Amino acid sequence: MLQSSAVADYLDLLGRELSYDPLLSRRVRLEVEDHLWEAAANEGGDAAEAQRRTIEKFGDPREIARQYAALSIFSQIRRVAFIVVLALAGIFLSMRGRGAWYSLMQWGFSDHTQFIGAIGMSVTRYAFLLALAIGLVACAYIASRRLPVRLHQAYCEQIRRSAMFCVLAGYALLASVAADVVLTTLHVLGMKSSLAALIPILSAGVEIALLGLLFLNIRVAIRRTDFVSSFLHPPARA
Repeated sequence: MLQSSAVADYLDLLGRELSYDPLLSRRVRLEVEDHLWEAAANEGGDAAEAQRRTIEKFGDPREIARQYAALSIFSQIRRVAFIVVLALAGIFLSMRGRGAWYSLMQWGFSDHTQFIGAIGMSVTRYAFLLALAIGLVACAYIASRRLPVRLHQAYCEQIRRSAMFCVLAGYALLASVAADVVLTTLHVLGMKSSLAALIPILSAGVEIALLGLLFLNIRVAIRRTDFVSSFLHPPARA
């Protein structure tokens, strides 16, 4: 029991320190576990003592987690930038495709909804253009960031700033999609064929899913950055 608990306790502690990135935590834990057992076996002598010496040589789990932190938040914010581009492209194609479908089916607004439709179309268009502009700025800023050799506070602030740009783009995109959903609802209510209405409804669902994916990844980026920032401060002593 003592032989297995020394390594297991170390791996549990390492896993907690890497909990800011679950996928990374699982991968590193497996790699470290194999290395520790192999190194302990090569130490010779008493098994428990061999494990203790191996763990001491391997290093502090917090410092190991810190070494991976910069790469983790760098990769996550790059993923957010990719999803910003994906959301902008996907939502644009969805809107264009739905408009072509309306033209094909000759579905327009009724006399009672034309005014609301005109306002909704303006909001959709200009909010999307705003999202596009901010999104391009966000992606350009993220692309200009470089992975530092070691984690530092200025880099964490750059990641937070990148995330805020993406949040602004996301909110503008949210306004565009919300207005577009209203327009879709107006069109669907005037449709005689419920089967044909599935296409605009599904396309609107795709837009909402893309927005959800974007905000989820932004949230992960912010939370991960906040977590790894703790590595820049010494742990509180009991």
